[in-house]
Amino acid sequence: MSFQGYVIRELETGRIEVLRDGIPVDPVKPVLRELAGNLNLGLLNSSGNAFNTRQLGSQIIKSIQDAESV
Repeated sequence: MSFQGYVIRELETGRIEVLRDGIPVDPVKPVLRELAGNLNLGLLNSSGNAFNTRQLGSQIIKSIQDAESV
């Protein structure tokens, strides 16, 4: 998925990878938090705990897919 100059993808292992201009971003979580804010996504799960990197990445990918399918 491409969004705001980033490519966000979930690898077969479940790991979330973020690329900017083809270069892997590390650490990933701060970028995911920023993108989640831009997509108006919460950073906490239903129990009030922060999403981990995989959960947050999956939420972002799903949100972008949903927006593109409209």
